[in-house]
Amino acid sequence: TLLKAVCGIHYPSEGSVDVCGRTDADSIRPLVASVPELPLLDKRLSVRETLYFAAAAHGVPKEDIAASVLSAAARCGLLDVLGSRIGQLSKGYAQRTSLAAAIASGCPVLVLDEFSSGLDPAQLAQVRQLLTELAQSKCVIFSTHRIEEAESLCGSIYILAAGRIAAFGSAESLLRQTGCASLEEAFLSVVEAEGRK
Repeated sequence: TLLKAVCGIHYPSEGSVDVCGRTDADSIRPLVASVPELPLLDKRLSVRETLYFAAAAHGVPKEDIAASVLSAAARCGLLDVLGSRIGQLSKGYAQRTSLAAAIASGCPVLVLDEFSSGLDPAQLAQVRQLLTELAQSKCVIFSTHRIEEAESLCGSIYILAAGRIAAFGSAESLLRQTGCASLEEAFLSVVEAEGRK
């Protein structure tokens, strides 16, 4: 629910969501590109068409779309498959196409939900490096149940339990707050404490 609200596709029943100073869903939506766990791509389109559509739909100026598409494809290792149909791709290539579409959109906020499923270890290493680079110029929100990914990729970690933020901070800060030796132990401790409330 929180990720949907951040993406501007769900209206919160309580509280508010502020993305880049905007609080209403209609003005938030153009700022956020999401990469779901299961790629929602039209299998009939080529990779190039998919990236072109994402850029155009998010308002990338027409004269900049081709460069945006090529840059996103290069960053995600898709140059060799630009002409391939989405339906012909492996799960890993489809997942990288979904990420490339988000990058091509030019949005300042990227939301990745359980993104790493479907990526082999080599692809995962490349994508982790890319996400680290993207975080230098964009806000990257990464939702995961894999604690080691959160620890290696995220500067700030939010632990959600029972629909609210139960703890947040850097990995080191969360370890200090909980007195735990590992982030996994800290996560379990926080979630267990929330369950007792």
